[in-house]
Amino acid sequence: MMDLDGTPFTLVTISFDPEYDTPNVLQAYATSLGADPARWHFATLNSPTLLKTIVGGGFEAYYEQQPDGSFDFSPTYVLVDGWGIVRGQYRYETLASDVDRISRHVGVLAEEVQKSTGANRLVYEAAHLFLCYAP
Repeated sequence: MMDLDGTPFTLVTISFDPEYDTPNVLQAYATSLGADPARWHFATLNSPTLLKTIVGGGFEAYYEQQPDGSFDFSPTYVLVDGWGIVRGQYRYETLASDVDRISRHVGVLAEEVQKSTGANRLVYEAAHLFLCYAP
């Protein structure tokens, strides 16, 4: 696990398949990965419509079940900051692995959180607004 110099973070894995991924199945999977339940949560919903609304509307991630039962989805990973703002979407394969890119982006976000105090906080918030919501 990367050192974020005390910056709090949480990982959330959302299953698109609540019929298969019951709470017991997700718990067994988390245990098999050695996931720290205080930091890494595994979730799904019994309502397919609500699940699509949350995943699509909240995280801008879209999925569709294929005839063979698998799921086609994009992006594969989404990075969301502590204010619920989508900060990164990982849709395409690049030369750098997803793990390397996500780790680098999480590090940048952690540094931003650590440095955004006092007047610097206003600078970081303004920069974020201009970069993410430019006309």
